[in-house]
Amino acid sequence: MEFKLEDIEETFNGEIVNKISNNEYLIKIQDKEHHIQILDINSRGMEFVLDNHYHNVNYLENQTGEMKIVLDGVSLTINKNSKLDEIVYKSSGGADVGSKQINLRSQIPGKVVSVEVKNGDKVKKGDVVCVLESMKMQVSVKSHKDGEIKNLKIKVGYGHHFQFVKQIIGENVTSRSRDFWLLSDDVDVNVGESIHYIVGLAYENDKWLFDTEFFYKEISNLTEFSLRFQSAGLNNLFFNGNGIAKGFETLIQKKINSYTGWISYTFTDAENTYPLLNDGVSFPAPQIQRNEIKIFNNYETNGWNFSTSFIYGSGQTFTEPSYKYNISLLDESSLTFIGVGPKNGSLLPDYHRLDVSVHHVFNINKSKGDIGLSIFNLYNRQNVWYYEYQFDYVPYERQVKKYLGIVPNLSFKLSFLDATSS
Repeated sequence: MEFKLEDIEETFNGEIVNKISNNEYLIKIQDKEHHIQILDINSRGMEFVLDNHYHNVNYLENQTGEMKIVLDGVSLTINKNSKLDEIVYKSSGGADVGSKQINLRSQIPGKVVSVEVKNGDKVKKGDVVCVLESMKMQVSVKSHKDGEIKNLKIKVGYGHHFQFVKQIIGENVTSRSRDFWLLSDDVDVNVGESIHYIVGLAYENDKWLFDTEFFYKEISNLTEFSLRFQSAGLNNLFFNGNGIAKGFETLIQKKINSYTGWISYTFTDAENTYPLLNDGVSFPAPQIQRNEIKIFNNYETNGWNFSTSFIYGSGQTFTEPSYKYNISLLDESSLTFIGVGPKNGSLLPDYHRLDVSVHHVFNINKSKGDIGLSIFNLYNRQNVWYYEYQFDYVPYERQVKKYLGIVPNLSFKLSFLDATSS
């Protein structure tokens, strides 16, 4: 794995030494062993505890061969290890277990994005059986032995999860809400709990993949932090409630020789209910996007790689303030109140952008070069990040905070081959 932090580059090797439980592993990085427990993995990021230290990862961008993330608030660019599939294969028992292991299994959690075989197919040891998507990267799961595909199944998923380190929704109606993390104490912050139900249906042939997945999630003990009601005489800063999220995701993928393209659509409906917020009436979950469309195209030929990625998302929900007023008290003190509209009842403008990239890999004597050009947000869409409100003026001012516009990036990498390798 390679990562870049500003102008610093470093390469490190890692492997799974032992699987302790479904989400708990003993790993080795640079010949040093570490204990890792994965708390949660979803389409937006992951949470994990490494050697008793909590970490949070948010996925930003996923381009061919690289992924941009934010790890504990620090931006990183990660290049996929060219031998990642082999590492997963070895860690899953492919190199050691052999004929003793009947069923094929992967040591990493992930979503099956494609199945490369069908019932009755003959496979050799090392042949790709399916492709998983884990942490926004696609990893091949290979057969650990020679054999015949006897059965391919569609499974229904169920999960019951507890979250002791919780993401707290930090409400700020005059600016961007800033979430933070706290350890549950079952007093102000209750232990989070959720139940997941997933059912999916997929069909694939040599050129097409159709995949649809429905999900339903019940969430207990959500926590929101707000200072908005402090002046109203409420001592509560933390509010606990429940939520429900449901929806579906559909993927259509086309594969023709050197071309791969896919389009996906995700619909999400999520509502939260807090007894002490919004008069106990359910309201949309914060920053939820009801509709999301992604279109990806990739073509490879003679060392060249061309890719395009288009993203569209409907506007995220937020609570919009409308006015501010002060009340003078008899003791010459005053109380400040901010009037707001419906809880998460407003929407930001729709988000969309187009990214393009071209890479060329070539040989220079015993070295390998990689030159690439990528353009983020090709048509310079001025997407709105959040609104910031100033009530010191009459009428009040609303300032628009935007995401990055067009950003070009030129890269060059030169790899020197080991002269001693065969």
